[in-house]
Amino acid sequence: MPSRKISSDNQHAKIYTAICLTLSNRANQVNWASFTLEDWDLLPRIAQAEGVAPLIYWIVRGSEGLRSEFDMRAFAILMHSYYATAARNQLLFRELDLILKAVNGSDIPVIVLKGAALAVTIYPDIALRPMGDLDLLVAVENLAASFTILCSLGYRQQVLTVSHLPMLGGPQNNIVVELHWDLFGDEMRNDIKPIEWFWGHVKSDEMHSGRFYLPLLENLLYLCLHLSSHYENEGVQPHLLWFYDIHLHIHKFSRNIQWDELAIQAQRFGWLPQLTAVLKGVQDRFGTEFPKGFLNILGESLRSTIVVPGTKRIMDRQTRTERLWGVLLAVPWSIRFQVSSQKVGENAG
Repeated sequence: MPSRKISSDNQHAKIYTAICLTLSNRANQVNWASFTLEDWDLLPRIAQAEGVAPLIYWIVRGSEGLRSEFDMRAFAILMHSYYATAARNQLLFRELDLILKAVNGSDIPVIVLKGAALAVTIYPDIALRPMGDLDLLVAVENLAASFTILCSLGYRQQVLTVSHLPMLGGPQNNIVVELHWDLFGDEMRNDIKPIEWFWGHVKSDEMHSGRFYLPLLENLLYLCLHLSSHYENEGVQPHLLWFYDIHLHIHKFSRNIQWDELAIQAQRFGWLPQLTAVLKGVQDRFGTEFPKGFLNILGESLRSTIVVPGTKRIMDRQTRTERLWGVLLAVPWSIRFQVSSQKVGENAG
């Protein structure tokens, strides 16, 4: 994606706000007549950097009034992003079908995560949700077999992280599959295992045979924690697309989400600060509607939360080497050996 530092703070804020209003069906609140040529030049660049260019194109295309106010050159750039995303996603989904067929053939349950799940469950068109890679979750005891299957399909192992194994392959060797065995790289020092709780609530999607997705509440919690973890670990503002994923998920499924249970589980795992901050950030950007008083209840719960000794995250004081070593102890020996060999080879070179 393009660099995200591409305008003055005031100009960026103006365009960013216009994009947020457009994404949340409030484009009529934008003073489009005040947009300068420079503003129109920056709008598609910012939309691309934030991952929402196809969405802006789709919304403008569907509104004759908005299209009449829109700069045609900016519209053309957004249109190109839409069709480029459509082509890329078709390739990714064809590869996903191939991978799932191979893995399911070995009776290994696989949960499809993030973009590949969201594009077909909350977006009306797969071209609206850009995807950089394919994220798949398998149980740790199935990691070695899943790894072997991907290798048989021509994928090669990349650098191991604390919660997933990236593998590169595909028809043109340009698809990354991230093989997860954990949703979070910061397990807590207690008997509560978040990953076991998530697996215990997974169900098959009858519309997509052989694919498993996280249920509504669990997926909302995961999306919020994923967004928060990128901000905490990388110190950069998360892409607007990730906030919009959560907004759209809530907008579509709010009546089916057990909001009280969401707060209970977030408190149980010590995630109330992250959940509260992310949901507030979503509301600030899109005016997202929550059950009456829900965010206030989260805030009150957060203020009254007592930190239980031994439940704090253990990653803060660990070096990257220590974290990677902890991962190596958890994954199967076949993968451990290949990662170790790879690191030795890199050090020798």
